[in-house]
Amino acid sequence: WLLYRALRQLKTTNIPTVYKDLELTDEERKDYVKEEVKFTAFTETYKQRRDSECVGNTLLIIDLNVKSNSFKDQNVCCGADMPGYSNLSMSFHMWPGVKFHFSKYEYDADKQKHIIYLKSSAENY
Repeated sequence: WLLYRALRQLKTTNIPTVYKDLELTDEERKDYVKEEVKFTAFTETYKQRRDSECVGNTLLIIDLNVKSNSFKDQNVCCGADMPGYSNLSMSFHMWPGVKFHFSKYEYDADKQKHIIYLKSSAENY
C-alpha cells in the first residue's frame, strides 16, 4: 500500500519511452504479443535502453507517449520516476494494473534478443 501511494504521489507523465529486460521462454513470450497486455505487479523499468539490456533474452520497449482518455492535455500516467528511492537513478516504476497494446515484434540476431514493442493504453491514468 505504501509503495502504491508513493508512486501515485510522484506520478510522472513526461517520460516517452521505458525499457524492461526479461528472461522468457517462447511460451511466456506469447503473453506479451497479445492485443492487450496488463502488468499485474509493481514493475521496474528503465529510462535508458542501455540500462535494461544487460540480462535476459527479451527486451520490452514501452511507448508512454500516449494522450490520456481522462486528461486530454497530458500523457497517460502509469508510474513514477523515483530518483533517490532506487538503486538505479534511471529507473521508472509502474504500479499494478497498467495496460498496454502490442505494437510490433522483432528479433535482433546480433544480440540474440527478442524485442517486443508495447504502447500504453489511453485508459491508463
